[in-house]
Amino acid sequence: LLAELEDPRVISGMATSIEHLCGGELLQIKSTKNDLATFAYYIEKTFYKTGSLMAYACQSAAQLAGADDEIIEAAYQYGGYLGIAFQIVDDLLDFQQSESTTGKPVGVDMQNGHATAPVLYAMEEFPELRELILRRFKNEGDAEKGLAMVQESTGIEKTQRLVEYYQKKALEAASKFQNSDAREALVNLAELVVARKS
Repeated sequence: LLAELEDPRVISGMATSIEHLCGGELLQIKSTKNDLATFAYYIEKTFYKTGSLMAYACQSAAQLAGADDEIIEAAYQYGGYLGIAFQIVDDLLDFQQSESTTGKPVGVDMQNGHATAPVLYAMEEFPELRELILRRFKNEGDAEKGLAMVQESTGIEKTQRLVEYYQKKALEAASKFQNSDAREALVNLAELVVARKS
């Protein structure tokens, strides 16, 4: 389908997003212990796994619409920031929603060995959490201990502020678009992403 568009920029961009998606999965599998407990690694992985696809999809739409370079870049930024916000909300819901709502246990990311933003923020208040992160919550009871620390910390509140930061960046990018129903829809989408509960 991409080839039928006959626009090499779009084909290249979407191919890059697929490469990033695969790279994000590999990053998660091959990460070193030193990576696991850092926000730099977390945000990079989040961009590769979610932000990149949305960034290049928005960029491609602007390119196909014949937009100028400034708008194409703004579209890329909007999608990237919104994609990161979307994934961080997903990570946040892992601690806020019940199993009956999401269909998965609370703190399932930790059970799968992943430290997301609420965990990384909690580590600032509970340094002993770092050891659990570095061993990917593999020991019996690690995930439960980690969950308790997250719930006792301000990690969830700080993560909500991080979501709002990326939402604000997405809205700043959207402000460069011409005032229109389309721009209003993008603004509304950014609001929905942050407000979603599932």
